Amino acid sequence: MTPSGPGSGKTRVVAARVARLISQGCAPSSILVITFTRRAAGELKERITKAVGAQAAAQVTACTFHSICCRILRSYVTQLGSGLSREFVILDPDESVMVYKHVLQEVVLPMLKTSEVKSPSLTALAADLHAFFSLAKSSVPTTYGIK
Repeated sequence: MTPSGPGSGKTRVVAARVARLISQGCAPSSILVITFTRRAAGELKERITKAVGAQAAAQVTACTFHSICCRILRSYVTQLGSGLSREFVILDPDESVMVYKHVLQEVVLPMLKTSEVKSPSLTALAADLHAFFSLAKSSVPTTYGIK
């Protein structure tokens, strides 16, 4: 891990390190570079391509924490017994609010047999539901640190 501020040369150093590893005989397909943002991952891929060529760079995995975790989940999702398929979708917060709003509008309101709730308040309610579930999800106790 390389914690440092913007413009400090992290991308240059990491790309140079990848190029050095490859020049010393390390298989490009065995190199994993993880970043926090898609923009940084794209920049890394570009610089690695310039340093080692397109063929070797295509074998290096340079991605975000989220995308590598998603790849791992897709690879092992059937073994988890979760009932999910490999085609699961991860929604961003705005997409989640849209789904909550749709469910409220198409499922909950008809069940209540009312249409008194208008779209703006549905949007606010959907945003509140998203916030509630996000808080609940992050409040779930884990086994981390339990002896």
